[in-house]
Amino acid sequence: MTDLPWKKYEEVASELLYRFRKDLGFTSICGKMKIKGKFSGTTWEVDILAKKCDGNFIYIECKRYPDRRINQETVASIYFKVIDTGAVSAITISPNPRQKGANKVGAAANVEHIQLNADANPSEYILKTAEKFYIGRKDDVGISIKERITITKIDRDIPES
Repeated sequence: MTDLPWKKYEEVASELLYRFRKDLGFTSICGKMKIKGKFSGTTWEVDILAKKCDGNFIYIECKRYPDRRINQETVASIYFKVIDTGAVSAITISPNPRQKGANKVGAAANVEHIQLNADANPSEYILKTAEKFYIGRKDDVGISIKERITITKIDRDIPES
């Protein structure tokens, strides 16, 4: 992984979406790539591309803004990229909720939002979709064993309260 915070953020987001792809309704996840616009003829750089079971794809754009929220102009710009690339919808990923106007534009344009903490890494993260939380945590524990014990790891969805 890279030392550039925004690039590392995109790589971690891509890895986590790949890990949870089936649960999120995706068949595949591709990292950074370029797609030629069908109407504009320009080339768009896509942070992450998710393919759905029906063969359609979702345009995903990461914005590692630790101190601000995605605004409506950004969501409107992403919506044009959806139209131009032939995607069926889009997702924004950032550490914070979007601004109120961005949520309105997102609802009208089918641009969903996922929150991923700014300092996320592949083993320690908080990823929040509209319906689910995914939490990764790594602890170093020192254990002195005098008797035999069994440790069972249980992975399950934790419902949002």
